[in-house]
Amino acid sequence: MGDFEHHLHHVPERLGSRLVLFLGSTIGNLDPLPRRALLSRVRALLDSGDRFLVGFDLIKDVERLEAAYDDASGVTREFNRNILAVVNRELDADFQPEAFAHVAFYNESASRVEMHLVPDTPEVIHVRGLGLTVRIAAGEGIWTESCYKFTRPSVAAMLEEAGLRLAAWHVDPGHNFALALAAPA
Repeated sequence: MGDFEHHLHHVPERLGSRLVLFLGSTIGNLDPLPRRALLSRVRALLDSGDRFLVGFDLIKDVERLEAAYDDASGVTREFNRNILAVVNRELDADFQPEAFAHVAFYNESASRVEMHLVPDTPEVIHVRGLGLTVRIAAGEGIWTESCYKFTRPSVAAMLEEAGLRLAAWHVDPGHNFALALAAPA
């Protein structure tokens, strides 16, 4: 078992050509520097005939993006608030998850959806497992997640920075998601 950000050096020696897969849109959860580092480590695994297939969530209409991360049924809200329940359980904290509103919005300049938890009233949280008291002002957010969105040019540029080139680009019929096939530059 391993973590793709830290354990790629455990990939077994090659027996022939190599195809590295990174599907879904997990790469969009990485900020630019860790994303570049991951792509560079993947590049180090590849020889000239090898390929890297990676999935990307594409930029869409802002209303649609925001609705996907702030769904009417509240599933994403509860997923986001669960972070506080985990901190309560693992670090003996006293967050009241229901006191925090789930706020998701598309940050166009950064090409990402941001998710935050924001209280309506001031909160004082005791995180006993860390010996820490946290004061959160009303309206002050806890930034919980970033979900980056991409375009073909942004993917090509990102791959190039890591020593890769975009060899093929496949999109679904609605142009929501893409699979990029990359090769060593």
